[in-house]
Amino acid sequence: MTAAPRLLAIGALALGIGAAVLDWRSARQARGELRLCTAAAGDEREPLKGCPETISAAIEAQRRAAACEAAIAGADLYAERASCGEQVKRRGALLVGAEANLADARRQIAEAERRTTAAIARAEARGETQSRRADDARSAIDAAPLGADGLLSCDAQCLRRLAGAGPRG
Repeated sequence: MTAAPRLLAIGALALGIGAAVLDWRSARQARGELRLCTAAAGDEREPLKGCPETISAAIEAQRRAAACEAAIAGADLYAERASCGEQVKRRGALLVGAEANLADARRQIAEAERRTTAAIARAEARGETQSRRADDARSAIDAAPLGADGLLSCDAQCLRRLAGAGPRG
């Protein structure tokens, strides 16, 4: 083998070793950053210093989601508006609107039931009054004397009873 190919082989080997050392150092640095990110992610008050942008964005999104869920679970409207995204706020507004519509429908149903009950009571009273009047008229007709021709002979007192006024006197 001549010197040129040997030098090329040694140079390639040196480049490979140098690249491996650089990869090892960058991997070691990334592990250190990851440890810092992991420690910071565990504590919500800790800022995400030195974290890669994609990791810090994911951690921030998880923090916001946890804060939003806590606000929803605690029924804290201010915290919900401060920490939740637009879709959650929109769904919350739709839910509040649906609950208001449901309460209004229940109120309308209760009012309709009240009105129906009152109308039924009035109709029953009217029916009882009409039935009583019809019974009174039937008994007045039954009590009226029959004439020689077989027809009812109704005097003034009989007519008053038929009209529901009763005897005068």
